[in-house]
Amino acid sequence: MSHRDRRALALIVAAAAVCALFLMGQRLRSARSDATAAVAEHSQALLQCRQLEDLRSKEQLIDDVAAPEPDLIASLEVQMASSGITSPIDRFRMGTPQPVRDTPYQRQVATVTIQSVPPPVLAQFVVNWNTRQPRWILRSVTLDHPPVDRVSGDRRQGRTARWDATGRYTVQLTLENTFLAGSAGTRDQP
Repeated sequence: MSHRDRRALALIVAAAAVCALFLMGQRLRSARSDATAAVAEHSQALLQCRQLEDLRSKEQLIDDVAAPEPDLIASLEVQMASSGITSPIDRFRMGTPQPVRDTPYQRQVATVTIQSVPPPVLAQFVVNWNTRQPRWILRSVTLDHPPVDRVSGDRRQGRTARWDATGRYTVQLTLENTFLAGSAGTRDQP
């Protein structure tokens, strides 16, 4: 073998080695991107597992709580009497249960209007309700203190209105109950 043949053979071997290194580099780059994607998917799967565990623990907590009382009006009247509210329920409206997004839970909302309630008595009612009614959550309390006309109550005749000094309010309570669909314990009230 001549010097020229050895040189040509060395060039061919070097070219083959460069091609092999290039192909291995491509495979290595592809493997690294696959590994990075697998790590990201694994992290996402772990996060979803943690979220599912959290939701399952919450579901168990909700399942362990007793079903809501079927007669909300009677429960309201008991709490009103124990708090010192002497006025009867003026208006009551119970909404139909609505699904909560893509969960097996439903939400039901009720609104109650009570006339002539002093603020300290209302505060006692809220405290009693929150401690004794864990399922029906008090979502909002709206107070209305209507102006009273000095003479006839007609504001269109130019008479000035003043505020009633009795310190009593018309109260509208919005109650909310979230429960597992299909569980007993809720019904529409008249």
